[in-house]
Amino acid sequence: MKTPLYFINGKLGCGKTTILGQILVRPQFRGSSIIENEIASQDFDGHKLASTFTDSAVTQISGECICCSDPEGLVNIALALRKKRPNAAIIIESTGVASALQLITKLVSSDNFDDYFEIKQLIYVVDALAIRHGATSAHDVLLADIVVVTKFDLVNESEQQINRHIAHSNVVIKLNKNDSHFFDSLSHRSAYKERLLQAMEANSRGMQVTHEPFTKIIRLPVDVVIEPAELHRQQQVFGIDRIKGLILSHAGLLMQYDATRYHYEATKASWQDDPYLVVITDDLARIKGLQKWLNTQ
Repeated sequence: MKTPLYFINGKLGCGKTTILGQILVRPQFRGSSIIENEIASQDFDGHKLASTFTDSAVTQISGECICCSDPEGLVNIALALRKKRPNAAIIIESTGVASALQLITKLVSSDNFDDYFEIKQLIYVVDALAIRHGATSAHDVLLADIVVVTKFDLVNESEQQINRHIAHSNVVIKLNKNDSHFFDSLSHRSAYKERLLQAMEANSRGMQVTHEPFTKIIRLPVDVVIEPAELHRQQQVFGIDRIKGLILSHAGLLMQYDATRYHYEATKASWQDDPYLVVITDDLARIKGLQKWLNTQ
């Protein structure tokens, strides 16, 4: 019997881990094996998942992107999880800079993959703010079985307008725990093989598939008290694409800070660590600007 594989892909800060959490609370996915890939060396989301979903086996791959690394390494991790939990599904959450086309192409051509695994669903997550700013991946939309739109409440557009931007036959907007269409779709077998050919043809016509240009990833220790709203304001001032980590608020609470340039969330931390920020952007000068501001606090 082949192990079902689910892939969750999407750009930085789109809400992939939130969608994964909504899947893991469903009875049929409790106890699933999770492979959490983080481009930074500090796996913020992996810690969050492991502390929240204690009945799932969370394997963290940090400091690299699985779409560019040797696919045999990922297959070997999946084989080890299959051996440890033979009846559990495996859900893989990629980094926010990954290309689903590169990842799937490598995996399906690797040794042993087809003997042991079946791709069930490819889920592409995109936030409505990114759609409004034109920051979607045409290849990942084309390859996906389901496109999930998050943060719809933050834009002043109708569902019909969002659908026109996405141009996909299976779009889920405003996902909630009772969305039977989305969760029923997870039981279907992926049609990725047909769409993979289309995506590869599009690539051969010059639509090159590459990483997002977020090449600067810095972990900053934070030894000052920071209010999340002010940190996000500075993130916007310096034009930093992605920040996540742990900060200490003026109320004395250790907070999980998770933000894109357009939106942030701050919640009470579910694990203990020294405060830090992982900063991801395309320009080292932006990070230095934020670091200088932190030093003045």
